[in-house]
Amino acid sequence: MVATLEDIKKAYYSLCKLYHPDVNPCGAEQMKEINAEYERLVKKLA
Repeated sequence: MVATLEDIKKAYYSLCKLYHPDVNPCGAEQMKEINAEYERLVKKLA
C-alpha cells in the first residue's frame, strides 16, 4: 500500500496531538523524530 500525502498529514497531526511537548512533557525527542520523518516523506512525494 502506498500512502498519499493526505494519509501522511493525518498521521502526522495525530502524532502531534500525542507527543507535542505542550501536551506531553516527555515528547520533545519524539517530536524531533516525527518532524524529521514527516519532512522526509513530504519531500519524497512532492
